[in-house]
Amino acid sequence: MKEHDTKEAKYVVIVDPFSTSNVLAKELKGRGYKSIALISKNKIPDVFSGSYEREDFILELRFNDNFEEIIGILKSLNIKAVISCLETSVVLADKVAYELNLKGNNPNSSNLRRDKYKMGEALRHAGLRAVKQQLATSKEEVYDWLEEHKKFPVVVKPVKSAGSDSVVICHNLAEVDLACNDILGSTNKLEESNTEVLIQEFLAGNEYVVDTVTLDGYTVTTNVFVYEKTLANGADFVYRAIRALDRDSRIAKQLIKYNDEVLKAVGVEHGAGHSEIIIENDEPCLVEVGARLHGGNIPTVVQKCAPWSQIELLLDSHLDTAEFYRKMDSGLNMEKNILIHFYISNKEGTVKKINERANISSLSSFIDAIWYVDVGKHINKTIDLYTCPLKVILANEDEDKLLEDRDTLISMEKADTVFVI
Repeated sequence: MKEHDTKEAKYVVIVDPFSTSNVLAKELKGRGYKSIALISKNKIPDVFSGSYEREDFILELRFNDNFEEIIGILKSLNIKAVISCLETSVVLADKVAYELNLKGNNPNSSNLRRDKYKMGEALRHAGLRAVKQQLATSKEEVYDWLEEHKKFPVVVKPVKSAGSDSVVICHNLAEVDLACNDILGSTNKLEESNTEVLIQEFLAGNEYVVDTVTLDGYTVTTNVFVYEKTLANGADFVYRAIRALDRDSRIAKQLIKYNDEVLKAVGVEHGAGHSEIIIENDEPCLVEVGARLHGGNIPTVVQKCAPWSQIELLLDSHLDTAEFYRKMDSGLNMEKNILIHFYISNKEGTVKKINERANISSLSSFIDAIWYVDVGKHINKTIDLYTCPLKVILANEDEDKLLEDRDTLISMEKADTVFVI
């Protein structure tokens, strides 16, 4: 960088700019800002490496126990904001924003927004409905909790993970034992070691998502979605669809009210939020909350169906507070119904041919299709988000037509006409 550039330019630090967050640098360029990529690990996890667009950034920094060096570089620049993008970025982004005296969340409470066990306990401490749970470093600790809990099924999962990675419903002690063996000592999809296992009560009910942006403690809910998950290929939490809900519906209002208190309990004072909540017996209960944008490029779908999305509001919260409050007062009006369909593969092997591309793109609700597997590549049986071979984004003003198109996609899947191996 030239010396005069560093003095005159305005910079934004994006911590772990992967998945949905890979669009932020382009959005910032349109606002007259230059972007700096700060990677929280020396190596980018394989699941995110394909979504990193290095050319969008004027500078890349990688954290490798060199915090003071990074802060020194950033203090020499005109940094206007630090934005956290993933679970992996929460702790580092909080620390960097604090050191640069910029908007962010308290680094002393970062673990409440990163550790699934601690966020649950923070809710319990605040008097909110929280999942019954136990953090364990050995199977013996898990057995002790089960003896006290006395109820199956239960959920066993890593304390730090994403995308339903290694999340298992267990109906007996043998299944718990197997799940613990698979988790303890393994490496998750974020390439972090699983030294602990989290066991929780099973919540029977629909799972919802509440996406937000907070500025100085004031939270705006941008969207509410319902997850449709199913059993597939021996896995318990396989995504089938994500569908947007009307934020004025009774369920959405109930979720928003609860989630506002959740964000306060885990210390979200600023930035994006993505909360997953199950309603059981008409009572919301947090599954987990991420201090980040909704992943899977969902906010970019909203951009195509509304005047603005979580993306624009997040940047406003850091760079244009007047516009943030204007959007807060006007609210986000969705112009189309949204449904994201996840193709579930029940086979594996090398893909020889792909059919139905034209038929899928000709659906009346079609917006986009993301093909994660191509001819000549290996297709896996779908057990989580990372093994989904195809995602189809649908949007339509007419909900009946939207659901008809979803049914057509499911028919293609059942007939096994898309991927030829």
